[in-house]
Amino acid sequence: MVIAIYDGEFITDYIDCDIPTREEMDGSTDDEFNKVVAEYKQDMKKIEGKEYEAMNLKELLVKLKKQDSIL
Repeated sequence: MVIAIYDGEFITDYIDCDIPTREEMDGSTDDEFNKVVAEYKQDMKKIEGKEYEAMNLKELLVKLKKQDSIL
């Protein structure tokens, strides 16, 4: 799942919906894991005050293709 970020009617960015877990990063150091979690938190700040929508990657692809055909 991702969060699509809109500027008006167009998607301008997207971020991962889910916070990284230790299981996903098996084998990484604590520093590497903490860096990824910090990046996730920073990404989540991007949606503050903006219009956004959660969707799966297939839905995002369909919307971006439609958006591309308009531009």
